[in-house]
Amino acid sequence: MNATILLVDDDHAAREALAQTLQQAGYRLHTAASGSEACTLLAANIIDILITEVQLPDIEEQTLLAIVRQKQPAPSLIIQTARGTLQSAVAALDARACAYLLKPYAPALLLERIAEELRERQQQARQQQALVTIGAELQLLTAAHTLHAHQSADLTEPVAPSQNELRVGQLTIEYRSHKVLFEHTTLALTTTQYKLLCCLAERPGQPISGAEIVSRTHDIQLSNEEAQLLLKPHVRNLRRKIPAGYLLNVRGYGYQLVAPLATPI
Repeated sequence: MNATILLVDDDHAAREALAQTLQQAGYRLHTAASGSEACTLLAANIIDILITEVQLPDIEEQTLLAIVRQKQPAPSLIIQTARGTLQSAVAALDARACAYLLKPYAPALLLERIAEELRERQQQARQQQALVTIGAELQLLTAAHTLHAHQSADLTEPVAPSQNELRVGQLTIEYRSHKVLFEHTTLALTTTQYKLLCCLAERPGQPISGAEIVSRTHDIQLSNEEAQLLLKPHVRNLRRKIPAGYLLNVRGYGYQLVAPLATPI
């Protein structure tokens, strides 16, 4: 993750030495020698991680921490101090700091804490994106159910092969009419179910990862585990509409579409 760090330290030598370590590690860096300078940089830049003393000579600690809490997106806070007192530890807890480091400490320790926090931020961002996508899907499903009460679903055409239809066993996908049929009976599918089925039908018998399917059905990039969680309700509902044995789960990986040797009557 290419992160931006704001380093605040009124000790020039310590600040320069730590800045060199962070820059060598590949981080974008802003430095401040005072609390007021840090506030200005916070207001003007998107900061992923703020490294600072709790007590700075030119500003009250609550002023800086209030600015940190109000900023959106809020930076993660790493507090460093040469005065490891109960007061500074309590202040770190109140500020919800992700790390509390007593000087002097090894630079490798700081880099480790930064890497851990960035991984956590990335995971939270991906989970938030997944929640947003799921929320949007729920809205679409609600709208689709209302529409189905009056007419067939308006299905969006996926990226399709050159032929006008695909067949897997008794399943037929007609790209031109945007229909899916089983033994000549049209199935009522949602947009996501249609895209999901098309994605699998283009490579019948081959397992396809959840991440690849989601990139086609939702146009987002998720880890395979997150993608399978997102796809699970769509797969469950699709299995209610096509015969058992067509849509198989590949444990821990994804799904595949097959033509059963004997289709249940």
